[in-house]
Amino acid sequence: MPLGHPHCPESHQSKNGKIETEHHQPLSPALQRTMQRRTRRSGKYECPQHTWEKPQLWTASGQHPPVRRGMRSAGQYALSDTIFVRRSELVWVGMICALLRFSLLLSLVGAMAAEGAQQSIAELLRQENSRGDEYLLGVLERSVVLVACSDQRCPRALRLSAQSAWTEQQLAALLTDTTFIPRATIPFAPSVVIGITHSASRSAELALRRWDGSRWSAPEVLPGVNSAGWDGQPALSPDRQWLIFASDRVGGWGGLDLYICRRMSDGSWSSPENLGPSVNTAADEGMPWFLPDGRLLFASRGYTAPPRWKLVVASRNGAGSWEREVVLPPPLNSESDDLTPLVLGDTLLLASNRPGGRGGYDLYAFPLCGPVRVDLHFPKRLPGQLTVYDGETPVLAFPALADTTFTTRAFRRLLLRYTLPCSPPTEVVLNTPCDFSRTILYRLALPPPSPLSEQRCFPLSVAQAPTAEHAWSQALLASFRLRPTPLASSALPPWQTPEVQATEAFLDSLVRFLFRWLEQQECLAQLDVELLLPGLPPSREELNRRAAEIVLASTPPSAEERRIVAAADLLVQLRSRLPPAPELRWRVLPAEEQSPDTLCIRLRLRVE
Repeated sequence: MPLGHPHCPESHQSKNGKIETEHHQPLSPALQRTMQRRTRRSGKYECPQHTWEKPQLWTASGQHPPVRRGMRSAGQYALSDTIFVRRSELVWVGMICALLRFSLLLSLVGAMAAEGAQQSIAELLRQENSRGDEYLLGVLERSVVLVACSDQRCPRALRLSAQSAWTEQQLAALLTDTTFIPRATIPFAPSVVIGITHSASRSAELALRRWDGSRWSAPEVLPGVNSAGWDGQPALSPDRQWLIFASDRVGGWGGLDLYICRRMSDGSWSSPENLGPSVNTAADEGMPWFLPDGRLLFASRGYTAPPRWKLVVASRNGAGSWEREVVLPPPLNSESDDLTPLVLGDTLLLASNRPGGRGGYDLYAFPLCGPVRVDLHFPKRLPGQLTVYDGETPVLAFPALADTTFTTRAFRRLLLRYTLPCSPPTEVVLNTPCDFSRTILYRLALPPPSPLSEQRCFPLSVAQAPTAEHAWSQALLASFRLRPTPLASSALPPWQTPEVQATEAFLDSLVRFLFRWLEQQECLAQLDVELLLPGLPPSREELNRRAAEIVLASTPPSAEERRIVAAADLLVQLRSRLPPAPELRWRVLPAEEQSPDTLCIRLRLRVE
C-alpha cells in the first residue's frame, strides 16, 4: 500500500508516484525506499512523524480475513470480507476505554493511598522501637495503640489519628494506674474499657473500667468468667456477642489455652468453654484478636518445632465449633517469634524479634490481606451512574456504560448505588473478603433496576357518575329539543349538584396524581398509564371499539358492558384534562384477581 494513505494525514501520493508532504520537505528517493522497506518488513504504515499499526480485523471464526487491496482513500474504513469498522465507532470505543482507564486510575490512587496509610502506621511503630523490647497491649477505638516496653517510658499511648477523641488527661489517668492493664474499648461503647486487673490475692482477672467525663471508675471484675488461675488478654467480637480470652485454669489442654463466652440475653456472660484441641495445643495459645469478618487471630507456640510464637487464624465451622484455618504466611510470620497481634482495618500490627530490628522485640505493621478486585457486570447498557460508598463517603463514581473493574481493600463494607434517571436506585452491599496471600477476584452482577410504580384504586361507581361536562351536555340537548330540564330540589343547575361535584373532585385528584409524574419531562417516554379492571379488552383501541358498540346498541347494557363504558369514558376524561404528552403510553390491562367493582390506575416507569 502506498505511503500516501489517508491514515498518514501529513503525506499523500502525487500523480508521479512520489511521496510528498504538506508540512515537510519532499523526501529523497533513498529515504522513500527505506520507508517502503520498513513498511513491508514491520507491517506498519510510516510517515515522517506518525506510525500506525495495520487494522487487526477478526471474523466470526477468529481468523484474519484477507484485507481488500485498494482501500478507499476518502471513506476512512478498515474493510474485511465480513466486518468493517467506522471511525465514529472507534471514537465511541475510545471514549469507553478512556472511562475504564479513568476508573482504573481511581482504583490505583485508592490502592496507593491505602498503601501510604499502612506505611505511615509502620513508620509510627518504627519510631517507637528501641534497643529494648516493645509489645502491643491493645487498641482504644481504632485511634490509639497501647504499647508496653521494657523501660520506664511504658505503658504509653501511640496516637494514629490527630482526630482522636481521647484526651491526654483521659489517657494519663488510664495508664498510670498499674493495677489495671487496658486491652480495648467495648464496641459501640467507647467510654468503657475492658482489660485485666491485678490484686494481691489473684494473679489476673478480666475487668471493666468506665469513664464518667472526669475520672475512671474502679475496675469491675466480670462475674462468672474468672478462675483461680491467670485470666487475661480479652478480645470482643465485632458484634459484641463473643468474648475470647487466654487462661491457664485447670482442665485445659496444656499451658495457656483460649476460652470463649457467649453474651446472654440479660447482658451477662455464659460460663467459659475451652475452644478445644482444634485450636489449643499442648503448648501456649494467647493474645486473641478478632478480625473484622469474625475470624479469630491469635498467637501459638504449638505449631512449630522448636516451639516459637506464630500467628494463627481460626474460624467457626458449620457445626458452630472453632478450628484452626491457617498459619499466616511470611512476612506476617518469620523464623523468629511473632506475637501480640492487633488488626486495624486490613493492617496487621505485631511485635517480633526477627532479624533487622533495633534490638529485642520490635513493632511492625504489614498489609494483612491481598487487594480485592471487583468485576462489575451491568444487566443492561443503560445511561446510569454507579457510585461506590465506603460508609458515608463516596470513593468512586463512574457512568455505567460498560462492565468495569475497580480495586479496593479487604474488610470493607461498600455500598454500590446504581442510579438511573427514571428509576429508583438499586443498592447492593458488598463486604470485601480477605485472603492472606493472594488477590481476590470478586465478580458481582448487579440486579436489574426495578420499575417504579404507583397505584390508585377506587369504587367503579365513582367513575360511572356523571361529570359536569355530561350534565351541561344533557341540559344543552334538552334546551335544543325544547324540553324542560328537571332541576334538583335545591334548584341548583345539573352541573352543580353534589353528585357531579363529587365526581369532579375525584377526577381532579386523579389528574393531580398523574400530573406529579408528568412533570418529569425526561421520563415521559418511559411512563405507562395502566387502567386495571376485570373483563377489560386487551388494548385501548379494542376498549374504545367495544364501548362505541355498547353505546350504539339498542339493547340495555349489562353490568359488564357498563364497566367497559365507564373505563373508556374515564380514559377520555383523564386525557382531556391532562396537558398534551404524545410520548405517554396508555395501556388497558384486564386484572382478573381484582374485584369487579374496583377500578385501578397504575403509573409505571419502564426501565429501558
